[in-house]
Amino acid sequence: MKKEPMKKKIKISSANIKEIAQSLVCGVAVGVVYLSSTGSTVNTNGLVRGVSREAIQVYHLDPQGVFAVTTIPINKITALRVLNVTCDT
Repeated sequence: MKKEPMKKKIKISSANIKEIAQSLVCGVAVGVVYLSSTGSTVNTNGLVRGVSREAIQVYHLDPQGVFAVTTIPINKITALRVLNVTCDT
């Protein structure tokens, strides 16, 4: 019987999200959970396209199936999940 590698779940605080996103900004696929302007929780998957001190930009498919860029304020993000890193050198 082949032993499966253990998947680690790492919990991070909102204070660390900016540093993690900046270190992986060159095409990191993420699951981002954030609070919208109306206060509802939104879960999105996509590629981080830019990071600033205040926000990250996520390139993703919108509900209509069209590619869109969403700017998410860092202080509204409640979770960030790194799925894959694809950096072209």
